[in-house]
Amino acid sequence: MGGCYDTRAAPGSGVCREARGGACVEHAEEVSGQGRLSRIRTMQTADTPALTNGPRSCVTENCKTCSNEGQENEICTECNADLYLKTETDGATSCVTECPTGYFGHTATSGGLKTCQSCSGENAGLTPAGAGVAGCAACTYASNKVTCTKCGTGKYLKTTSDSTSCVEASGCGSGFFPKADDKAGNKYMPCGEAGSGGIADSAECSLFPYK
Repeated sequence: MGGCYDTRAAPGSGVCREARGGACVEHAEEVSGQGRLSRIRTMQTADTPALTNGPRSCVTENCKTCSNEGQENEICTECNADLYLKTETDGATSCVTECPTGYFGHTATSGGLKTCQSCSGENAGLTPAGAGVAGCAACTYASNKVTCTKCGTGKYLKTTSDSTSCVEASGCGSGFFPKADDKAGNKYMPCGEAGSGGIADSAECSLFPYK
């Protein structure tokens, strides 16, 4: 096909898309081919799900966020709403509705992270504070303070007006006597507490030796 043609009308528009200085600089075939390629890509995008590099779902039940997600060594870092994050001594994590015996529920001031903390642990860095009681096997937590309710094997629970502690049988101190209780836990009782084996209004006491 020879001669000169107008790019704005056939047959020139079917051969040349754009002319400059008397020469064709963009052929219609190139534009048509690009159009077909564009349409093919658009169709593929619509039919094929896009691949993403986003985080995978945590496999730990009821876990909201985690590290090493989906792997055997996955570590949950925050549980779903109203659940507590419990971390075992070996590092294993789980999400529980209520912290088991030996732990208390703690809610962080910043962010509201809910965790189970040890009744006997130092629990450093908590806000609000939540330092445990050494040797404690069961406790309660209120007003940023851990109150031990039962000590571990061989220890006696000693309660004063402002604190609780777990001590040896010989460490009750003045004004208390040891009372063994395998079920509820051993305790030191005030000498003047008659209902617990003491003597009313007594400030000092000692146990009679067994014969």
